Amino acid sequence: MLRTADVEDMLMPDVSRVLIIYTGGTIGMKNTEHGYMPEPNYFSSRLSTLGRFHDSTASLSPYALSRTSSTGSMLDLLPPNTATATKLASPGPESDLHSDAAPTDSEVKATSGGQAPTTVNGEDIASDTTSDIDADPIVESSIFSPWLITPPSLYGKRIRYRVLEYCPLLDSCNMTMNHWIHIANDVERFYSHFDAFIILHGTDTMAYTASALSFLLEDLGKTVILTGSQIPISEVRNDAIENLLGALTIAGHFVIPEVSLFFGNTLYRGNRTSKVDAMNFAAFDSPNLQPLVKMGVNIQVNWSDVLRPTALTRFRAHKNMNPNVATLRLFPGITAAAIRAFLRPPLVGVVLETYGAGNAPNTRDDFIRELRLASARGVVIVNCTQCTKGLVSDLYATSKHLAEAQVVPGRDMTSECALTKLSYLLSKNYTPEECRALMGKNLRGELTTVDPHHELKFHNRVHHFLQYLAASMFSQRMLGDLSQPPETHSNVDRNGDADAGSNDTAELACALRSLHMSHVGSAVGSHGDGEVSNPEGAVPNLTTTREERHAVEKTLFPILICAASATGDLDGLRALRQILGSQFQLNCVDYSGRTPLHLAAGRNRATAVEFLLRNGASVHVLDQAGHTPLFDAVLQRNRRCIEMLVLAGAHFNDKELGELNFRFLNAAVKGDIDLLEMFVLGGMDVNRPGFDNRTALHLACSAGQVKSVTYLLDHPKIKLGLRDRWGRTALEDSQAFYDTMSDNDGTSRHKKGTMRILIQLLKEKVNQLNQI
Repeated sequence: MLRTADVEDMLMPDVSRVLIIYTGGTIGMKNTEHGYMPEPNYFSSRLSTLGRFHDSTASLSPYALSRTSSTGSMLDLLPPNTATATKLASPGPESDLHSDAAPTDSEVKATSGGQAPTTVNGEDIASDTTSDIDADPIVESSIFSPWLITPPSLYGKRIRYRVLEYCPLLDSCNMTMNHWIHIANDVERFYSHFDAFIILHGTDTMAYTASALSFLLEDLGKTVILTGSQIPISEVRNDAIENLLGALTIAGHFVIPEVSLFFGNTLYRGNRTSKVDAMNFAAFDSPNLQPLVKMGVNIQVNWSDVLRPTALTRFRAHKNMNPNVATLRLFPGITAAAIRAFLRPPLVGVVLETYGAGNAPNTRDDFIRELRLASARGVVIVNCTQCTKGLVSDLYATSKHLAEAQVVPGRDMTSECALTKLSYLLSKNYTPEECRALMGKNLRGELTTVDPHHELKFHNRVHHFLQYLAASMFSQRMLGDLSQPPETHSNVDRNGDADAGSNDTAELACALRSLHMSHVGSAVGSHGDGEVSNPEGAVPNLTTTREERHAVEKTLFPILICAASATGDLDGLRALRQILGSQFQLNCVDYSGRTPLHLAAGRNRATAVEFLLRNGASVHVLDQAGHTPLFDAVLQRNRRCIEMLVLAGAHFNDKELGELNFRFLNAAVKGDIDLLEMFVLGGMDVNRPGFDNRTALHLACSAGQVKSVTYLLDHPKIKLGLRDRWGRTALEDSQAFYDTMSDNDGTSRHKKGTMRILIQLLKEKVNQLNQI
């Protein structure tokens, strides 16, 4: 069921960071004497001049980035003179498709000489500043355009983004599997530095790239959206602005953890799309799956269809694709010789586009023989329909005989998806039998799992539950006097934001009043004497409309899910999952803006954390304070919760690191080894500097904390050569401090002895590393 987005529940707080990967396509082209052509560095410069994509006054407001650690350093928000491109690896030999190496720095440099420029038009861009004191050097690299920031949305949110421009920019017709792998590598490389990713792409092969990325990006936990346009942004009348702005809005406001495609105010699942129109703005469609999001006056999100990660596994990008796959479209009279020639080695995978519901000639033995021989050689053949809508079925005799030749029914997969899925599976070195089995399974939402009774069960369960709940509340006199319409108050603050709690309470009151009044109406009989026909003491026969039930669901179920998670009530969570079915939404929030996963992690409910993760709770959703569930688990010192969250792909976000680093350094000064271990288990960098560029090792030595120093020195990634603002390493700083210490009294002698021990420990570690 498509519902208006509950923005108070699902939006990321304050400012989100989005990376736009610009691969090429019509969207950034300019009209030249040779026709539309891409122009390097033009696109991001154009965005900086458009008020809908960049608020040039943001740097004047200290509240523009409400959680940044600095409000005065916003020079990087100024319009750029140019955007720095990244070099896209050109397609190489077949062996290049099987490289496990992530893109190197040389692959993403901008110039033909392989070196990133340090100046443009005489201005220094290598020293691009940021509003974050602890900004990661990777994110601040000159391979990106300068930061841009959108004006506040209707929901008061800004989107801060950078553009990563490929060099050369490609027409999508020139896309190869190498390019798909390169895009996947870039998403993996910058995954922890951005909240979401947008990939700008030409429309001709966008559906292929979306399908390929949906498989290459394994255990994805963040939003990835492909978009482009039919008319470039350089033209006065275009669809580029609405497509990019719509994709930015969704990427910056919602966590939809799958690869999707946005076009024509509609967000589709990427591997369900096909290009259906070459001349109109509605260029894409998803015939066999309703859209994930529709944007109009309201943003409507179909949360029940959004994929949710359920495995406790970190995100990774698969880096192989098998190029020996192809598509064969049947036509009347196709010869056995043509099929035999097509199926010759080195081909190992074929998408067979058949007629209607998966039908093929069944009176030609030569046709079936060629398919059977190819399958016996290990060729995996998948049966997909030539029709735009519908699925492969075994209702007809002309489709059943294909199973005898080991042809796998592709159900309602698109040809684009089937081809890329086949290439992906064959690259994993599965046996042909394993590939055939996996082609028929739903891996990324690419095919429909049929459950004809599911929707009916859901509505019946919810309806009976609401009737029981309302009847119970009525019988226990909890409704009060509902004979008059309830007063609803919209408490609006100075910013014009309504009080969500008051609205929720009003909705519940209205819904319960409707339930009560419908009972009163049904209780009056039609015997002609006006007597009430409802027997005394009978349970009210309550009837509700869909809207009334939705009002109660929207208010009640998030409260119940959050309460059960906070208390570790697994039985309650299982009951709610049984009641809600596909509507079991685990990224809802309580009155304080915290998700069930935040509440469970913040109260050491490890079993609840595991249940939530295995049922699709996102580890990347932030609460109103901008914190992840991992932040809460670390401060609660719950090792098991931290391990499960990290295993599921959780990491500290850039907004948390300033506060966390202060706590981490403070733990080192106090000798709190347990807390240090929790931070490191959660992924904290032990070498991350704080004020005066001093690390935890510097501060632990200065505080004379032998236990902290010993723990830090035992860490495999500790760096002893890091220098503070005075240019001293931890050993040099300790030696200088020791030289100034006196031994006039017992306390001083004890401190000096402690410092002597620390210096000895540091020297031993230095000698150990030198020997290695």
